[in-house]
Amino acid sequence: MKPKPYDALQTVRNQISKQTMKTAGSATFGSAQFQSSYIIITRRTNTELQMTMHRGRVGDREVRGKMAELRLVSDKEIEIQQQRMESAAISFRKSLQSIKSSAQETVSNQEKIGKLKAQLRAAEDDLVKALSVKTRKEAKKMAIADSISATKARIEEHKKIVADQRARKDEYAEIISHQCEVLEECEKKHNQDAELREEIGEAISWYNRVLGFRIERGRGIKFIFTNINPRNSKEEYYFTIRLENDNYYCKEMKV
Repeated sequence: MKPKPYDALQTVRNQISKQTMKTAGSATFGSAQFQSSYIIITRRTNTELQMTMHRGRVGDREVRGKMAELRLVSDKEIEIQQQRMESAAISFRKSLQSIKSSAQETVSNQEKIGKLKAQLRAAEDDLVKALSVKTRKEAKKMAIADSISATKARIEEHKKIVADQRARKDEYAEIISHQCEVLEECEKKHNQDAELREEIGEAISWYNRVLGFRIERGRGIKFIFTNINPRNSKEEYYFTIRLENDNYYCKEMKV
């Protein structure tokens, strides 16, 4: 029994689909390139079968021949598309491998960058600490230098003070030596004056005892003597001396 034209067309479609799926292998059936090839082959097959059916020459032998012809065409087309898909798959796998390698390299680089950042932060911390220590040392050094300068200035000032004191000491020693000499002269003069006062005291004592000598103070100094007149020992004899304008004057006298 000969198949109907519609059944023959459906049979050819099914065989082409099976052959296409079989030869596609591990290729991606859903890829745009494979779908385009499948659509082209299917359309071409439908067109050929429809033309054959319209001419009224559809028979088992003719259909089988056409199917064999279409199978060969589809096999070649599928082989070509399979090669293209394999090339695309290889290229895709290479691209995927390259992307994977790039991703792994990126991850590795990120890890390295993270480590480098950590090392950089540690280096920055060490640098900050070193700068802080250096700053403290420089500040301490400057403070020590200032202290040394101040100490040197004080030493120079003390040297000047000591030199001044030495000069004053020599001056004072000279003054003291001169004062000692003056003091010695004063002591000699005092001793001489003491001797003179003693002599004057003895003379006054003698005048008092022998001549009844006494002194009265008023407008000048009045020197009074008694025991001069043998007849009247109480009779007084006197003279007065006054100091006027740095001159001595004898104002009153009884002799």
